[in-house]
Amino acid sequence: MNGHLFGPAIATRRTLTRNIAWNFFGLTAPLLAALVAVPRLLAGLGTERFALLALAWALLGYFTLFDVGLGRALTQSVSVRLGAGGVEEVPKVVWSSLLLLLVVGALGAACLDAVRAPALAAMKSIPPDLRPEAMTCYRLLAATVPILTLTAGIRGILEAYQEFALLSTVRVAAGILMFAAPLPLMTGPRPLLATVVILCVLRLSMLVVFAAYCIRLSPELWRRRTVATAAAIQVLRLGGWMTVSNIVSPLMTYLDRFIIGAILSVSAVTFYATSQEIATRLILVPSAIVGVLFPAFGRTLTVDQPKARNMYRLSMTTTIAFLFPVALLLILFSRELLTFWLGSSFAAQSCRSFQILVLGVLITGPAMVAFALLQAAGRPDLTAIFHLAELPVYLAGAFCLIKLFGLTGAAVASVGRIALDALLLFWAAKRVAGVSRGVAAQAALAVVLAAGAVSLDYLNAGLVMKCLSLAVLTVPAAHFGRLVLRQRTAEAAAGRAVPCYEPL
Repeated sequence: MNGHLFGPAIATRRTLTRNIAWNFFGLTAPLLAALVAVPRLLAGLGTERFALLALAWALLGYFTLFDVGLGRALTQSVSVRLGAGGVEEVPKVVWSSLLLLLVVGALGAACLDAVRAPALAAMKSIPPDLRPEAMTCYRLLAATVPILTLTAGIRGILEAYQEFALLSTVRVAAGILMFAAPLPLMTGPRPLLATVVILCVLRLSMLVVFAAYCIRLSPELWRRRTVATAAAIQVLRLGGWMTVSNIVSPLMTYLDRFIIGAILSVSAVTFYATSQEIATRLILVPSAIVGVLFPAFGRTLTVDQPKARNMYRLSMTTTIAFLFPVALLLILFSRELLTFWLGSSFAAQSCRSFQILVLGVLITGPAMVAFALLQAAGRPDLTAIFHLAELPVYLAGAFCLIKLFGLTGAAVASVGRIALDALLLFWAAKRVAGVSRGVAAQAALAVVLAAGAVSLDYLNAGLVMKCLSLAVLTVPAAHFGRLVLRQRTAEAAAGRAVPCYEPL
């Protein structure tokens, strides 16, 4: 390859911080666009067409599963080779994976197209006059599956090269256009079809932009188009294990809603699901951190494990320092906040389950860092095995606890499963990468203190007592922030020099 390779051999602290900021921007900006555009889309499309559009958005999200984890596996494989200096193997790994992604995407599109008629027939609530339009939209969405799988692969390459500024810029532009571009078409004859066409064109445009940037970054990558069976098998093996976690983990996250609907009532699902959606929004910051850490871990673990352990410790402490004060505020004043936003009746039904779910988010954040470390170390089999083992235990616990304690039981079952998963991840991270247990102890301390805040609601503590508790608990919150500053200062003082670019 000529000139520079795609990014730093080992990411510096400044690079990681900048990339995390870009990643967070890319995750949050489309949400703001949705807040503005969704009411206008709803008014323009009507209830039935907007429902079909919402399903189209969901399908585009779920269709990414057709990459069978190959995009994330490609990130890991390329990151490891960049870190270990095996850059000569990068084109072979890239093209072998992209060919595999194209085949998998084509098979997925064919399967979806084959079941389009029974799939739409099962949705009896679609009005007859909308069925032809819905059928065309479904076929268009099915045809985008190869585009989605290839995009996942090329995005994985760019993540391995720490190109988060480009990825976030394109994600923000596409996210805004996804909601804003259809607005002028709402008065047309077939607004739903026009909107779905825009969605498909945007996905194709993202693929073209990402591919063009890869080629511009390294023309040699385009010239050395070689395929190797061994490289494809290795990426497929990693991707297969990653897909297990990608399927089972979200399944456990949302299964409780269906169990609540079956055991309690549909209205109970509304109270629980709303609380769950609010609580899980806190995951945006850990998600932005982990999205950057995954390729950085892959590069660093191969050449400088002490550096990787420092990254792990700093990221864990940063995550706790952010989540703990926010979780504390939401837990202590959840009843007041929910009453102000959704009314006293809603707050009475969902306050305690919301508090417990926020506690679960406080556990999830640090666990996500350990999860990223294990997958970057080439051990997605461990995370998949953990999730498969947790699934039956969680289902049994959820059924029993929901029957006994209702929505509070559902939240306890969810947090219990999250806590078990976190313990397993911290243990495995210690075994695989030799990371310290000290940061896990910090996470445990934060959870214990937040659990104490949850107990105040059971004691019917008044506003004054909650404010006093907040004042007392700001001491450990400040402690977590001081740990972050201390670790950053120590890393800066060490002055660990790393090459900015590694030529081939």
